[in-house]
Amino acid sequence: MHRIDPRIIEEYPFITERPLMHQHLRAYIERGQMPGGFLSAILENNLIEAVGRADSDNQKRIVEYVKYLYNQAPALCWGSPERVKEWCKSFQELPSNAINVKTPE
Repeated sequence: MHRIDPRIIEEYPFITERPLMHQHLRAYIERGQMPGGFLSAILENNLIEAVGRADSDNQKRIVEYVKYLYNQAPALCWGSPERVKEWCKSFQELPSNAINVKTPE
């Protein structure tokens, strides 16, 4: 298991408090695996959909997820449905040429 920099945990507590959500985000960023409805809505910049799909805890964390994407994820992988679709497509069509993303560990 990799160690996560404590400074990142302090800034984004969902990493340890909601580890499955963090795993889904990393799988999306690193391998183009589409997450569930809530995280997909966050990635697509669809606030209404994100709020509607979030459980009560994630509703309180929406800003935290957005900050994480803004500061830790490549800009090309989030922000609109088109970007999300293209990000996933880049892994499916050209796995040997897919974008290699180094995420904080």
